[in-house]
Amino acid sequence: MPKTSVKTFLGLIHKLNHEMDGVAEFGAYLLHEMNNIDFTSVTDPHSHELFEAAFENTGEKFRKLNDMKQVLLDGLRRKVIDNMNATPQNSRTRSAPIAKRRSSSNKTRRAKSI
Repeated sequence: MPKTSVKTFLGLIHKLNHEMDGVAEFGAYLLHEMNNIDFTSVTDPHSHELFEAAFENTGEKFRKLNDMKQVLLDGLRRKVIDNMNATPQNSRTRSAPIAKRRSSSNKTRRAKSI
């Protein structure tokens, strides 16, 4: 698998989310149109069949996009875990003594006041 950065994974996932939102909005539009069909008309039952076919295609497209998103999320998880395992954990915390920190902060305050 080629090396991919976390930023690239996040960008691709963001694009997929945007596409999925568009597909979901189109599906909601199709449902709204299907609910507004008047079955007393001669042509409307045919329109209902067309809307159902379009709705099924929209659902299939949404499932494919969701599968792609899950693959990217798995890759992102693996990348983050690999990055965490690659960086050495430093168990020793280095900190300045309290007196030294206080004196350095006092100098900073005096320098700012001049």
